[in-house]
Amino acid sequence: MSEQTDLPPPPTDEAAKAAEDQDTSALIAEAAAAAVAAAVEVEDADVTAAALAVKADDEAQAKKNEQRRKRYREKSVEEGATDNKPAKKSQTHEDALAARRLKDRQRYANMTPEQRQVYNSKRREQYHRQSEASRQRRRERERARYHSLDNSAAKERNSRRAKLERERYQRLTPEELEAKNRKRRERAALARQKKAEGRGEEAAKAAAEAAVGADTVAAAVEAAKEAVEKASVVSI
Repeated sequence: MSEQTDLPPPPTDEAAKAAEDQDTSALIAEAAAAAVAAAVEVEDADVTAAALAVKADDEAQAKKNEQRRKRYREKSVEEGATDNKPAKKSQTHEDALAARRLKDRQRYANMTPEQRQVYNSKRREQYHRQSEASRQRRRERERARYHSLDNSAAKERNSRRAKLERERYQRLTPEELEAKNRKRRERAALARQKKAEGRGEEAAKAAAEAAVGADTVAAAVEAAKEAVEKASVVSI
């Protein structure tokens, strides 16, 4: 008998199908790996492009900021050069005022007590005179404004001011009310005193004028008598 060799069994349909599926899976895996690699490359390229764009934007913004700072420095230098002369003039004026105040203090320090008393008295009189003049101007403006109103507006203004004054008076505490009434009495007494002094001055002035007139009349009578006597002597 001749030897029989062992040959592999012929492939079945299932084995062929399994091999074909294995080959297809390998191809799919290779395609997926290639797609992932391509996506990674595309993402890296996008990231690189975005980084380059951000860097370019930062460089452009830095350049704009540098140009803006340069213009600001140039403008500051120009303004400083323009304002240099007026600032010097203002400083000179301030120095002059300081020197004047120093001289005034030195002059006041060298005064005697009597001179200081006279000086302070004049300053107080000047202050009160200016304050009184300011109050007088304010009263005149208020009077002119009041007279420029028509009848209905004047009545409305008077009623509004009276209401505000009543509300203000009712909000006062007893101590404030007492102080307010005391000041009002003092102002009224001072006004009466000034009025009486004014009347006394007017009466004294009228009396002086009358006395001067009487003296003039008496002198005229004496001159007439002397003229008559002289005339009589000459006729004799």
